Amino acid sequence: MWIIDFDAELTMNGILGFLENSSGRYLSETVAALQLIGAAKDAALLKEIEKQVEKINVETKIELNPYQVTSFEDRHSINEEALKKIEELADRLYLNSYDRKAANLPHLTPSLPVLYQ
Repeated sequence: MWIIDFDAELTMNGILGFLENSSGRYLSETVAALQLIGAAKDAALLKEIEKQVEKINVETKIELNPYQVTSFEDRHSINEEALKKIEELADRLYLNSYDRKAANLPHLTPSLPVLYQ
């Protein structure tokens, strides 16, 4: 379940969307789930991202109005260095890596054909 949530958030909203949304509250559980299925690279990357998240206050700092469009930076107290590091680490996750797409990971999709070769 944690991996499905992570994959959906990462695909639709990127790493900052994952961290900000309710799925991000289960970052440690997501790391553990990735380790459990043998996705060691992504688990290690998320663990590093978790360290950087500690430097960012992800609690909303402004009151949002209905339909208001804002950026992650508008809504949170940001440590620019930590944010840059998170984005660099996220760029190395399976979703952004041609040779490590989820469809190519046999432990995630054992019965599906490889789609990205």
